[in-house]
Amino acid sequence: EFINQYRVAAVKKLLQNPKYDHYTLLQIAFESGFNNKASFNKFFKQDSGMTTSAYRLMVREKGKDTAKYKE
Repeated sequence: EFINQYRVAAVKKLLQNPKYDHYTLLQIAFESGFNNKASFNKFFKQDSGMTTSAYRLMVREKGKDTAKYKE
């Protein structure tokens, strides 16, 4: 579980990076050290309280909100 906390943190970091927008969630999971989709989904939801899809959507929406203020 300790290692998976670091992996989830890595996933969150990649999901916040626009460079990885074209990656699938599974690609990001593998990139972060997870070996299968089931454990990735389980630990991510356990850690963050939301699914990976919901987290990605939230990050993208926040990005749109902050982009308005940059103009």
